[in-house]
Amino acid sequence: MNPEYAAAKMLRPQDVLVACKIFTFADDGWTYSRLGGALSISAGEAHNAVGRGKISGLITSSNRKTTVSKKKLFDLLTVSVPQIFYAQRQQVCLGVPTSIWAKELAGKFEMGKDDIPLVWPHPSGSLRGEGLVPLYPTVPKAVQHDSLLYEIMALVDVIRTAVEPCDRKLAVDLLGKIVWKEEKIASK
Repeated sequence: MNPEYAAAKMLRPQDVLVACKIFTFADDGWTYSRLGGALSISAGEAHNAVGRGKISGLITSSNRKTTVSKKKLFDLLTVSVPQIFYAQRQQVCLGVPTSIWAKELAGKFEMGKDDIPLVWPHPSGSLRGEGLVPLYPTVPKAVQHDSLLYEIMALVDVIRTAVEPCDRKLAVDLLGKIVWKEEKIASK
C-alpha cells in the first residue's frame, strides 16, 4: 500500500470529534450538512471524517443507519486519544472551562483552592485559566449547544491532563457510563 494513501486514512482529531457528535445524535437522524454545522466544519470535512471512521471500524453503517461502535469509541477516548493527541498547555487566557472545571462536571471531582482552571482558549469564554489546546480547534464552539458533547470532551481532557490517578479513573468510569448507558460496562 502506498504510504501516502495509508497516512491519509489515519484518524485525525476532527474524526474523534465527528464520532463523538454522531454518538450524541443517537437515533436523531443527521446529515453531513447538519453534522458539519454542529461542529463548525464543512460538510465535506464531516464526510471525510466519517469515511476515515468507517475504514477504522469506529463508524459503521447498516440498514441505511450510520452509528458509532461503542467499544471502539470508548477505547479511543480512554486509551488512544490521550496518548496520540496529548495535552498541550498554553499561557493563561480567557476561554471555555474544560477538564474538571467544565460546568457539566461540577461537583464530580475534587479541586484544590489554589488550582488554576484549564480552559480552551476562546474569545467568548467565561473563565480565565491556563490554556489547553482543544482536541480540535472547533471544540469550544461545538460544545456551546450540546451539553453531552461538552461532557465527553471535558472528560477526555481530564484523562489527557490528570495528575492524580483517581481523577483519571473517575473520568474513565464516567465516560463508560455515558457510552454504555444502561449496558453493564463489563459486558462491552
